[in-house]
Amino acid sequence: MGEVALINACTVDDCSVIGSRVVVLDGSRIGPGTVLATGSVLYTHSMLEGGWLHSRSAARPAAGVTSGELANWRRKLRASSGFCAAEISAKVVLRCFVAPSASVSGKVIVGEDISIWYGWRLDAGNNAIRIGASTNFQDTSVLRCEGGEDVTIGQNVTLTHCKVAPRCLVGIGARIARGAEVETDVLVAAGAETE
Repeated sequence: MGEVALINACTVDDCSVIGSRVVVLDGSRIGPGTVLATGSVLYTHSMLEGGWLHSRSAARPAAGVTSGELANWRRKLRASSGFCAAEISAKVVLRCFVAPSASVSGKVIVGEDISIWYGWRLDAGNNAIRIGASTNFQDTSVLRCEGGEDVTIGQNVTLTHCKVAPRCLVGIGARIARGAEVETDVLVAAGAETE
């Protein structure tokens, strides 16, 4: 699998190659010997026949793939693998990933090894957002708060002027209200709302 690929709740059969910046969404199935080209998107519950090179935003077959071509794709992918280094300022380079469709505005201070996935909106406004090391922000959420280290924020979450302490998981669809503080080692259930 290539750098910064997002694979979520799907089935990938043997000998498949998934390029960089590929998105594969829930319930999809990728047949054996499939190649997903860089930047391809496979939408929810899609089925790909094996033995084909698939590309584009709505992944579709572009060409058949022989076993030799499949081996070449695998070699290229291994040679180019590694963690993405994103330049945060002119003087500091951190290991992190910010998806091309994420929106970051205002003063955002980040630690090492963070990932901000597709559709995220980080809006510091006139304040600052602080994100601790090893934090993972999953798809399509809104953040206006401070976060500790080793935090995972699920999909479709809204965090507004609050604080999330280290080693927390905020479940899918949760809403954390203004001024709330999530203490260390807490699991906020999917769909939960604070006052």
